[in-house]
Amino acid sequence: MTTRDRMLAEWAATIAVCDRELEPYAMKPDHWFSGQRDCSLDETVGYILHVRDTLAHLTESVLEGRI
Repeated sequence: MTTRDRMLAEWAATIAVCDRELEPYAMKPDHWFSGQRDCSLDETVGYILHVRDTLAHLTESVLEGRI
């Protein structure tokens, strides 16, 4: 397994973890988050989404040969 393959496998595993963490919030309407008393939930969900989207974008770029 090459370094590139290991990196892509690690990213895929991290994306899967992010998806599992986000699953409970997938069906919540947007206003549900803004109505929460604990704004750290918004920040946590936002951070997980950011990590997931960044890794998905990087994976796509590597597979297409852009990086």
